Amino acid sequence: MLSNKKNIKEALKGDKASSAFMTTMIILVVLAANVLIYVLTSSFGLVISAVENDDLSLSGSTDTLFEEAIREGKKVKISFCIAEDRIKQHEMGIFVYTTVKYFEERYPDLIEIDYINIFTKRNQNNEFVDLSKYEKDMQGNETKIYSTSVIFECEERYRVVTDTYTTAGYAPFFTLNSEGEADTYNGEEVVAGMMNWVLSEDLKNAYFTQYHGEMVDVAFTNLLSCAGYYVDFIDLRKNEVPENCDLLIISNPTTDFERGFEGSGVRSEIERIDTYLSRGGNIYVSLDPNVKKLNVLENFLLEEGLAFSRTKIDGYEYTNMVKDPKNAITTDGFTLVLGYADNDVSRKIYDRVSKYGSGSVIVTDVAALSLSKNAQPLLMSSSSAVCQANGGTVETADGIDGRLCVGAVSTRQNEDGTVGKIFLVPSMFLTQSQSLVTNGYSNKDFTYSLLEDFYGAGRMPYGCNTIKSDKTTLENLTMGTAKIYTVLFMSVPVIIAAVGVAVVVRRKNR
Repeated sequence: MLSNKKNIKEALKGDKASSAFMTTMIILVVLAANVLIYVLTSSFGLVISAVENDDLSLSGSTDTLFEEAIREGKKVKISFCIAEDRIKQHEMGIFVYTTVKYFEERYPDLIEIDYINIFTKRNQNNEFVDLSKYEKDMQGNETKIYSTSVIFECEERYRVVTDTYTTAGYAPFFTLNSEGEADTYNGEEVVAGMMNWVLSEDLKNAYFTQYHGEMVDVAFTNLLSCAGYYVDFIDLRKNEVPENCDLLIISNPTTDFERGFEGSGVRSEIERIDTYLSRGGNIYVSLDPNVKKLNVLENFLLEEGLAFSRTKIDGYEYTNMVKDPKNAITTDGFTLVLGYADNDVSRKIYDRVSKYGSGSVIVTDVAALSLSKNAQPLLMSSSSAVCQANGGTVETADGIDGRLCVGAVSTRQNEDGTVGKIFLVPSMFLTQSQSLVTNGYSNKDFTYSLLEDFYGAGRMPYGCNTIKSDKTTLENLTMGTAKIYTVLFMSVPVIIAAVGVAVVVRRKNR
């Protein structure tokens, strides 16, 4: 009897131990799952605000873009590569769907909407759609068609908007920050830009230089797409600037360009840029003033009358940064609201931009420019701004009417009658996502006006509504991180199964 009681007691003790072990493991698994979900939410932006909470109505500023097309009876077909009921349920697609429906309501004679099943290749009327047509863009470059792609088409012209940045879909309709969060929804602008592109007759091409540590922000390339450009990259070490280049962009390089050696017979990067300018090329240059001096590139710009303002202290040249102790919008004095210079180019840009907002441009960490030859000031500081070099305020004679130039243009009259054009801004801020969409400022419309009024690029989607929200986030999952995401979630049931096996083995071997 005593022996039986002892066995029962030991058994109960074993059961309690197993139960405690199992309970502990379940708690650990639950905690791990919660930590996993928290990390994924923080890292990949799984929280998305509901579209019902946002006003996606149109600004009406795009009406002038489509007046002529409506008079001519043209039609723009906007095709979603997904069923209508499914896009309404898509967390990001519902934004785009709602915007397109607003466009259809506003321009019923111009727009028709279609929904294509990319697997059956049938549209909403069960008609066959030859998707192979869209597998290459109108330049012959390969394009991807996903269920989250949107196709804009008018007669023989078409443009496919595909999310190649994230696995969530529809990223080109949003401004993403460096963490992949969607700071702003730009649906009206993108839809208007793509419609305008397929309604236009000419193809425009923008090329970014590369292999100098250039920083190219997705928000800036999206803006160029909305402005009607195809965006590509060029290696000037090996190639001339293409004949079809409408805009060459040098975006915040950190290393210098190559300079040719006399008698070498080898064309250098700077020679190729100079040749492009000599045939009437357009160049957009943004330079980070905190980067060391780029002698070759800066000497080329100097020949066109554009130069950084610098001060020599103890034998070393320091860049003159612009600080405004009275009118800056940050306490350090380096985030400035800029005005415009008093010349024909500046007035034309300001007159257009101010129709859609304040017209003011905001930048941070910008240097002063010193101008000569055919260069003209464009963007100016307030009269209370000063130059600061190596941490101290310095006197400079580069001011104009008591203001400092922080953005300028230069033109070169070529022998063949063409005009080469350069815009230089000594700050990386105008090409970055955090500055292109700003409440109360006109950075994006300024860039559009620069493209239209200075470079002659054609009509732009000015004044479009944007939804800037810190609640709307977009998954920043590349294919690599998507695999990690999947593996992490799959590891939870594996852990639970392992715990179960461990408990069974423990009981069997008791």
